[in-house]
Amino acid sequence: GEACARIFAESGARLILTARRKEKLLRLAEDLNDQFNSDVVVEGLDVRDSKAVESFVENLSAPYDSIDILVNNAGMNWDGVCWKMTEDQWDRVIEVNLKGYFNFVRQVAPLFKEQKYGKIINITSRGAFRGDAAGQRAGGAAARARQPGDAGRRLPRPDEEPPPGTP
Repeated sequence: GEACARIFAESGARLILTARRKEKLLRLAEDLNDQFNSDVVVEGLDVRDSKAVESFVENLSAPYDSIDILVNNAGMNWDGVCWKMTEDQWDRVIEVNLKGYFNFVRQVAPLFKEQKYGKIINITSRGAFRGDAAGQRAGGAAARARQPGDAGRRLPRPDEEPPPGTP
């Protein structure tokens, strides 16, 4: 996430950065402003909370009331052997790594359609495609469970209509 923010800041983009831990983002925003004179907004936000994501996007104001690029970078893992991972731990990984992406895309896709422009960049860890050799560590299990979601996250472009009969 930080590397992406630096690249966009260096190119002169206005940035909206969100994360559960706002403090880390505030330090990054200050650094980006010092280094690139960047216009950065920081918001503490849990991507698992669909209502919070909805409210955040709905309440964006000028000059941030249009979004050109969404970078989905939220991700987490629970390190340890998968047979010791609790169902709550598993659910939290899936909620951050998959549901978080869905929550943001669901909110910005209508904006992209209205603007007739928008790009979505979904970032995942290499562990989603690799894991450990035996898939025995939670890093392997949770990351690999995320793989079909990552591979299947190609969503319709903002100008595409859903196929006929799609609810």
